[in-house]
Order: sequence, then structure tokens, then C-alpha cells
Amino acid sequence: MNNLGKNIKHLRKREKYSQNELAQSLGISQTSIAHYEAGTRQPTIETLMELSQLFNQPIDSLVGNSIQGKKSGTQEIAHKELVNLLVELLLNKDGSEFMTVFNRSVYPFYDMNDMADKLLKEVMYTIGNLWEQGNITEADEHYATNIIRKVISYLSVIDDDKVKNRKAISFTVGSEKHTLGLEMVNACLKSEGIESIYLGNDLPVRSLEKVIKDLNPNYLFISITMKDSMNSLVHLVNYINEKYKSDIVIGVGGQGLVEDTNLTKHNNLYVLKNIDELMELVNR
Repeated sequence: MNNLGKNIKHLRKREKYSQNELAQSLGISQTSIAHYEAGTRQPTIETLMELSQLFNQPIDSLVGNSIQGKKSGTQEIAHKELVNLLVELLLNKDGSEFMTVFNRSVYPFYDMNDMADKLLKEVMYTIGNLWEQGNITEADEHYATNIIRKVISYLSVIDDDKVKNRKAISFTVGSEKHTLGLEMVNACLKSEGIESIYLGNDLPVRSLEKVIKDLNPNYLFISITMKDSMNSLVHLVNYINEKYKSDIVIGVGGQGLVEDTNLTKHNNLYVLKNIDELMELVNR
């Protein structure tokens, strides 16, 4: 049953269920769904039968090797090959062909979370490594970043069928310039029906307070890409919780995040390692 968890997760997202909504349909806990998808627990035969009926899939397909992740009539490319092709198109500055490949070989096969957290992130990491090694110019890196931004903007549409009447604010710590990862987070939040406001970097605290007052958000998502910004992050989180009495859920993540007990002491703060953890948080 190695593929069962992956199948359940794909079918759940295809049918636009949150983990909690699927759990309610089956009369089980959200934690059980999370365990099934992670492969750490297996459903009973009764639950398998209910999943089979709910998703209109035979049980042998759910537990076997036929992963439910393809659409007929579209072209599938192996993940690594696809990453290499997209990188090549970006370095050749062929934005038109990049979008053609994206619409033909990415959009039909990747859900929003995997698109952001696996594919586009890997493309940009590859571009970034090439730039750090001196194999491409800064202009090459800027062009690639701008094309990915256009893709993210294209994907940043709130799904009217999934509106959750919840709001989020996302921004980076201080003057950090690497904001693309957080822009992907913002797009994923919108795809989940959450009204998300992306505020970028260099955000004065007074401006943040005004947006919080006007929007009354359920979540704040903060990105940190440089370890030197940790003190600023800790200070900001402490200030927010002192002023708003922990009424806002705070999610932090990024390459610059290091372990700090001054952060983890807050019960409303969650360290997020990837998009899947972000989605689990907002779908609770």
C-alpha cells in the first residue's frame, strides 16, 4: 500500500477537499487523514470502501500502483527533465516557449502546492546556484526571476469555490530582497480561497500595524532568507504578540531561519518547512 497515501492526497485535492472536510465526510479525525497521506497509518477496510465510493475509484486503484495524477490527452515529462527544460528556456530568454511548456506539461500534472514547493522552487534554486558559481550573469538571474513572477501572478487567483472567509498578510523581514518564495506562498494561499495580502519587504512597523487594523487578519506569514535577520524577526514576533495578545497565527519560514527558543516560546507561532505544512496549518 505504498501508493495509498499519495493517491488519497491527490484525489482529495482534485475534489477540492481540505483534510478536515474529507475527515468530516468519512466520520473520522483530520489527524487520521494526515496519517493516511503521510503513510504512517493505514485506513480500515470500511474507510477504504467509503473512500472508494467518495472518489469513484476502485479500491485496487487506491492501494495499487496506478497513481491518480494524470490527465488524458496531455503531455507528461519526467520531473527532472522538466526542470532542466524550464531552466534552459529561461537562460535562453525564451519566455513565450516557457509559458507554452508550463501550460502543456506543468499545469495539467502539478497541483498548486507541488508547482510552487517542488517545481518552481527547484527551477529557481538551479538558476541561483548557476549564478553563485559564476556560470550565468546577474541579468540572466533577473530575467528568470521576472518570468517566474509572471507565472506566480498568473496563478494568484482566489478560487471562488473554496473561499474560506479568512485573511492573511505576508511579508519579509527587513530589507531582504529575495521575496520570490513568499510570493509563491501568497499564490498558494489564494488558491486555497484565503484572502492574502502580500506586502513585500522594507515594511515599517507602523505600516504593518495599519494593515493589521484594517484587514484584521487570521494569519501573518513572515519569510526570512538571511540569518543576520533573526534578531529582527524575534523582535518583531515579540512585539506583535505583545500588542495583539496572540490573536493572530504566525507562520515563519525561509532559508535564513535558525532555531531560537525566543520564537518557539510563542504558542501561536509555527515554523513552516514547506508548502504542505503551510496548507495543513490553514486547513485545520
